[in-house]
Amino acid sequence: MAGYRCLSALGFGGIGYDGDAGHGISARSLHSRQALGLSGDVAESSGVVLRPSPCKAKGLRRSNPSVIELASAKSVHFLGIPVAIVNYTYTVIPIIITIWAASKLEHVLNKYLPSNLRNFLSPMLVVLITVPLVLLTIGPLSSWCAEGLANGLEWLWSKAPIVGGLILGAAWQPLVVFGIHWGVWPVIINDITLDGSSHLSAPLLPAVFGMCGAVFGVFLKTKNKRLKELAGPATITGVFAGITEPAIYGVTLPLRRPFIYAVIAGGVGGAIAAAGGGGTTAFALPGGLTIPVYIGVGNFAVEMIGTGVAAVLAFILTVTIGFKDMPEDSVASVAAETGDINAAQADDWAAAVPAAAQSAQSSKTVLAAATAPAAAPMTATQTVAETKVIAVTSPATGKVIALQNIADQIFASGALGKGAGVLPSDGRISHGAYYWTPIVLAYNSNHIAGSTLTQRQTQQIYDTDSFTPQGDGQSIKVDDIIETKNHFRAFDLILDHYQEPLSHDLLTSLHAMLKADTSQARNPRMWNVGGYKRHPNQIGMFDPVKTTQPDHVRAELDDLFTLMAAFTGTDAQFARFHATFEAIHPFSDGNGRVGRLLMFKESLRVGVLPPVIFDDEKSQYLAALSAWHLDAPENLADFMHHSRERYRDEILSQFDAGHEFVYQFTERTSLDGFDSQTRFAR
Repeated sequence: MAGYRCLSALGFGGIGYDGDAGHGISARSLHSRQALGLSGDVAESSGVVLRPSPCKAKGLRRSNPSVIELASAKSVHFLGIPVAIVNYTYTVIPIIITIWAASKLEHVLNKYLPSNLRNFLSPMLVVLITVPLVLLTIGPLSSWCAEGLANGLEWLWSKAPIVGGLILGAAWQPLVVFGIHWGVWPVIINDITLDGSSHLSAPLLPAVFGMCGAVFGVFLKTKNKRLKELAGPATITGVFAGITEPAIYGVTLPLRRPFIYAVIAGGVGGAIAAAGGGGTTAFALPGGLTIPVYIGVGNFAVEMIGTGVAAVLAFILTVTIGFKDMPEDSVASVAAETGDINAAQADDWAAAVPAAAQSAQSSKTVLAAATAPAAAPMTATQTVAETKVIAVTSPATGKVIALQNIADQIFASGALGKGAGVLPSDGRISHGAYYWTPIVLAYNSNHIAGSTLTQRQTQQIYDTDSFTPQGDGQSIKVDDIIETKNHFRAFDLILDHYQEPLSHDLLTSLHAMLKADTSQARNPRMWNVGGYKRHPNQIGMFDPVKTTQPDHVRAELDDLFTLMAAFTGTDAQFARFHATFEAIHPFSDGNGRVGRLLMFKESLRVGVLPPVIFDDEKSQYLAALSAWHLDAPENLADFMHHSRERYRDEILSQFDAGHEFVYQFTERTSLDGFDSQTRFAR
């Protein structure tokens, strides 16, 4: 594929090949199933438009000349259907619609494709179907929307320029968010070419400076150091260069209110500028350095007045009316009443799991635990001394909910201790149980299977999607790195389906995800990744345990699925399930890791504390499994009980909790790639 860059631009993760550099490039996984996207030099095109790399144009022309000729062709057809040529650079709406359509298509394909062909056919069909879909419908439709917007503005300007300035000045920043603002520029350039100037650009300068005024107000008012560090440079780039994207995406849009203030101020300033007949004599992005292009069109003084009014108005609205800040340290008192946690400051209360690295002197959130009986509810006038008070470090800001109202049954049942839930207002959790668990689970489960990665390296892959070898000559297999990353994705998969009963599709999908892109996946004749074993296998080498024959795997798994329908989460049931699954040994490899993930999933389904097996107890674990097959099932049941207790103790020790603990809960957001109500925050 000379001249092409293969990227996971659809956002599903994967490994690509850079034809220019001749080496592999890794695309970060975004919590979704594996797929493949093809992209070129313009990643904005959502990863489904092919473009050549200039240095390989000669080779590309030989392999696929239609790609080169597409841009210069007068008439292009696909299966007899005319294709409108659209430039996708700097567009946003086509990306959003394309990725949404691709995700829905992938879901349908995975539902009907055989599991052993899914990894290959699903991404290929997604690309083959989505590319024509974009070229024929999504791209032209968005282009027509932008063209219609430009024509509408021209008409409005000819009838009522003040109203046009008000609308365009207010709408400019929202248009920037959706990428539709690029549909206005051709009209402005055409006006300048024909008439020597364009009045449509008059409200753009006030719109930009309105955003600058709002972000500067945030810079002065916020107490969040990180937000202040973003707001300062964003103000400078907006004022001088007219680039407001850092201000929009980094500051005002997440805070919401400052963005609204900027829109209002931009509309007011735009109306003033349009009333003065302002405009530009040349094409230039509106900003401080390009103010000279506004000289000579209409009343330049009125243009500057409108710009100043927009900046000052947005600044005043931001500083006076204010906004809901993102405090680094949030402290509030939460009183307990009849088992529910309610307080006037509940919306701003930040609570959950404290990070282990933070000291006891860091900011604290006081939680009044619900210990009073329902018959004698506490009132708001009672003192904190009448309740048990626990101080924990605050990693999140959000709304407190009662423990029993949490959808995650492990927490709601109190299996992990007393506490409360918190719905984060900004969707972020700083290092908690949801962060720690997938790392520890992946490290220990892979280590039991022979991985040589350290827990620190496992965490590095989880946090940064990168890997740094140790300086002591550490030898690492590529499969160890790939399988670690795959384990995180497999963990997301069981969260996606934790409420569903066990099924063949779930097991094979889990195995396919765990082994994707490994050396075994490249040798399907031997390993059959994503499918059940084709050849007999055994457990152990020196004293092997015989496993189920390949032609009996499905039947014995069906019996196990039926058994699990009555699963309630006792130690003995965990032991029986795990030992039976390992005795079936349905896959050529990876059975232990799949089995341990399934135990975690089933514990979530019934709402009990899961067993997590640690690598330093590998010998005890294997001995207990062997004892099960020697008619000593109590050993494995006792080990399961110990593993569940240790998991709970390890969680508590990570966060330096006291006798009781507060656990966090996050609702599903649009950024999540799965349907479960809980998520493990990255």
